[in-house]
Parts: sequence; C-alpha cells; structure tokens
Amino acid sequence: MKKEKKYIGMILYIIPMISISAGVLINYLSVFAGGLFLKENGQKIEYKKEKKNIYMAIYLVAICFLLRYMYHIGAVDDGVTIYGYKVLPTYTILIYLIIAFFFRKKYAYSSKRFDFKRVKKGIIMCGPIMITYIYKFLLYSQKTSSVGDNIYEIWSCIFIAAIVEEFYFRGLLYEILKRSMSVIGAQLITSFIFLVWHFNVITLFIHNPNTFIIYNMICIFCLGMITCYIYDKTKTIISPIILHAINNGLIIYTLRIVFRS
Repeated sequence: MKKEKKYIGMILYIIPMISISAGVLINYLSVFAGGLFLKENGQKIEYKKEKKNIYMAIYLVAICFLLRYMYHIGAVDDGVTIYGYKVLPTYTILIYLIIAFFFRKKYAYSSKRFDFKRVKKGIIMCGPIMITYIYKFLLYSQKTSSVGDNIYEIWSCIFIAAIVEEFYFRGLLYEILKRSMSVIGAQLITSFIFLVWHFNVITLFIHNPNTFIIYNMICIFCLGMITCYIYDKTKTIISPIILHAINNGLIIYTLRIVFRS
C-alpha cells in the first residue's frame, strides 16, 4: 500500500512537466505530492490556543476588506506610475506590508538568518509547475505587444500579488488563526477570506455565474489551502510566495493563449 501511494504521488508530481496544458488544480496536486516526500523540519510546532487571538484576526480581516473595498470603488489614490507603467497600483498596498511586518516577530515563523534549506524544499515542491511556467513564458512572451508588458506582468505577479498577499494572509492572518483553532480550521477560514478578498471574481460570479467563474473560485480557494500547506511544510514564507508568483504567471499566459486563439 505504501508503494502504491508513493507511485501515485510520483505521477501527480511529474504530470505538469509531461503535460504543459495541465490544469491549475493538477498543478496544486503536484505541489501536495511533492510535499509528501519531504522530511519535516525538526519538531512539529504546537501553539497555545488563545481565544483572544480571534479578536486580532477579526481586526485584520476588517482592515483588509476596508482597504480592498476602497480600492475597488476608486476611493483611494492611483498609486505610482513610471514611464507609463503602474509600478504600484495604490499606496494602500504598503499598509498591508507594514501591518504584516509589524506583527511578524510575534506571530510568524522566526528565523535569525536566511535558511536556504527551507527555501530549497519549497523550490522542490514547486519544481514541476516552475518548469511549466518557464516553458510557457518563453513560448508566448514573444507574442506580446512589447517587452515592457512582460516586465510589468512579472513585476505585478511577484511584488504586488505574491509578496503582499502571502505576507498578509499566510504570514500573519493564518498564523494568528492557528493560535485560536485547529490547523485545518485556520486553513479553511484563511482560504475562504482569501477567496472573498478577490472582489473581481466574486463580482463576476454575482452578475454572471457560470462554470468558468466557479472553477476560478475553486482554484483561488485551493491556492489558499495549498499555500498554507507549503508554508507549514517548509516553515518559510518564501515558499508560498514562489508558488503564488508561479501560479499567477501560469494564469496570465494561459489566458493569453485562450484570448489569442
């Protein structure tokens, strides 16, 4: 039985490299399968459950949605634009980072130095979809209107989406919730809040519900779950940032293929 599970895990792990058109959910399964073969980093961390952390989580969620809603309705600034390219969509993005870094010493995994071994495990878990992303980028980036468009997309995926969202949702909110409830409960709630935070997808679903929008909602929720998983598995926020950035890159180039065809 153990051998069968190992073989199934190996198949799931390499599918994205075999099939470049592998679906988003299959990519997440490959990350999960890769994590099954990794050894744990020392002892499992057990948190003292304190209900008072729930109030902190509610406070963070309220700020999160208030800032998101203000940006959604255009009530905040237009950010920073350099040479016609928006390098920062809004200054409110900085508030997410400031809050995350301010509470990070108290709640998140602490490490006095950069631990490459942890990051290496995250890279191994993301290996197949990383190769898929590089292939798609090399194949379809030349079909864009300009090099600047590609640079802007990469910047947006890595800095705006991956770093900001992972530090806030996984690095802070998820850590606080784990101190109030079970790990799976914290993962489910964090992932659901992460889904609802994507106003554009929720708005599309309300006005025009269809299978494509529902599939996207499922993918966003599963991305929240798998980033929590890889964060716990490697005990470094860099791993979910890598996964999130690759995921966004794959989505961009997949949509580009669909619209161009």
